Amino acid sequence: MESQSASVQPTSVTDPSQDGFKAKAGREIVHFLIIFAYVWMMVLLFQIHRFVILAENQIPIDSFGLGLINALVVAKVILIGDRFRLSA
Repeated sequence: MESQSASVQPTSVTDPSQDGFKAKAGREIVHFLIIFAYVWMMVLLFQIHRFVILAENQIPIDSFGLGLINALVVAKVILIGDRFRLSA
């Protein structure tokens, strides 16, 4: 007696081409947030270094908010470059 096996094609959960708009947007947002967090930490580190160096010479500085904007812009540029595969 032959066993009848049903030919079931499993849907690939990990295939990005099969995902909907919400899944793609979610992945892009998470990717952007990871890049942004890394860039912001680096920019903040340089700003703290500049603050310490200038404080030794009694030069006041209060432009820490600009680093957040710079990190957002750089993260977006990196994300666009990654999307168009501009990496070396």
